[in-house]
Amino acid sequence: MKCCYHPDQEAEGSCAYCAVPLCKTCLVDAKPNNGYCLTCLRQKQFARTFNYLRLFVWFAGIAWMILAYFIFEPTQGGDWSYALAFSVLGPVVAVIINRLMFHVFIRLILSNLKPQQKFFVAFFRFSLTGKKNFYSQALNAINQVPNPEVYKDAFYERFIAVLILQPFALPANWSANVSKAWKLSEEEMLLELLTYGREIFLINIFKNHHYQAITTFIELLKRTARKDLYNELIDSIMARLEHVDLEEIKRYQPHKVANRIVLQAKQQEPQKVLVDKAFLTELKLIEEELETFLMKENRLKDWREIAEISKQLQLPMIPKATFEAARYPGINHLSWP
Repeated sequence: MKCCYHPDQEAEGSCAYCAVPLCKTCLVDAKPNNGYCLTCLRQKQFARTFNYLRLFVWFAGIAWMILAYFIFEPTQGGDWSYALAFSVLGPVVAVIINRLMFHVFIRLILSNLKPQQKFFVAFFRFSLTGKKNFYSQALNAINQVPNPEVYKDAFYERFIAVLILQPFALPANWSANVSKAWKLSEEEMLLELLTYGREIFLINIFKNHHYQAITTFIELLKRTARKDLYNELIDSIMARLEHVDLEEIKRYQPHKVANRIVLQAKQQEPQKVLVDKAFLTELKLIEEELETFLMKENRLKDWREIAEISKQLQLPMIPKATFEAARYPGINHLSWP
């Protein structure tokens, strides 16, 4: 794994706060600062001022709401809509100002970094949080990086982490945007991503239970026409299905009794059930895609097995929450070969 501040160097540790990969030099610099990386240290310095400003804006908004109520209070029997409109204006403006301040804050904590550092740190933070601010900052920074090909390995590493951890946060045209920013053809970037990340995908999908990454992995396989690797993925899915305890999952599925939704088992779901449910949830979400591929490949037996299990599972109301509950040992944990 590469250091995000020196992307041409191997990481030997990580930040004590955000877990960004750090090289030996960065670890030495972080030691006097309680193990904080440059960005976390800067974030800590700005955070107190930012929080005070946020509180001030909220108090000002509430004060305006109260003041406007008394200033524009209608006479007896008058119209309250005018007073109400001016009262609500205070909190609405406070929300808008706080949102703008947050965008400024995100830019400030990365503003002292070199372009290549800003790109990798912003991309790392996007992989942790899914916040679009970091994604846009990363794309803006890459246009200023001299000789970006020097950091190609670090780029693929960081982007694979995003594909695994934040597939829901990526915009629909992510490959076009990123390949253009990195000065690669879209086809070249996708092929190299797959070559570099195939093993990383499989390890983290089936070992660390990042099942939501199956969707992005399939997208890569389809767009690079790697039917052989798609079949290999299906083999791994079928092997994983053999270890699913469907009866145990059903015990924790909600069902209706007298128009009320209740659970058969009232205790907390065991980790094994959470993991199996996340896996089956992903299969149910990509059911049509799997059916199309398996039919073309004459793998009817595999499709029937997947379909039979899938129809017995109720899709969770919030699939993303199901995936996050299943990850082990934490939401941002990845394994690297």
